[in-house]
Amino acid sequence: MDELFGYLLQFGTLNQRQLDLIASKATALSLPKDAYFLEAGQVSRRVGFLLEGVLRICYYNNQGAEITRNFIDELHLTTNLRGLEDGLASPEYVQAVTGCRLLVFAKRDWDELAHTIVGWTEIGAPADLPALAGEAGAPQPHAGPGCHHPLPGVSRKLPAAG
Repeated sequence: MDELFGYLLQFGTLNQRQLDLIASKATALSLPKDAYFLEAGQVSRRVGFLLEGVLRICYYNNQGAEITRNFIDELHLTTNLRGLEDGLASPEYVQAVTGCRLLVFAKRDWDELAHTIVGWTEIGAPADLPALAGEAGAPQPHAGPGCHHPLPGVSRKLPAAG
């Protein structure tokens, strides 16, 4: 939990009571290599904080080729923003590249944190989030298509194939 707190405290101030509330909402999740945190066609109903391992965001193009757009490394958040906020199905997969350990927040708990903790919008969702609200295949600063929610430093774009 200390890793999550350290991450969040980069973006704002939280008191002990708020930290305790955040901790009470988190659930541990282990994903084996190749398992999915989110599959295309699903509506995202959770936010994950990656404690250990590497996730990738991928999709299939119109020729059926698998395209990896981003990697999410340790100590970062991930979700499909459109799915979480608007109830839209994800056009992409979030898959474990290695065995992963995450702290997971259900949407209702994430929303409760947003309504309870003053400043949560700035702490849990930095200002560059509007740039993450694109469609699959559209160029995105900081993130791949489908609005996955990697916060600062999380996106690792692959070089264009050529």
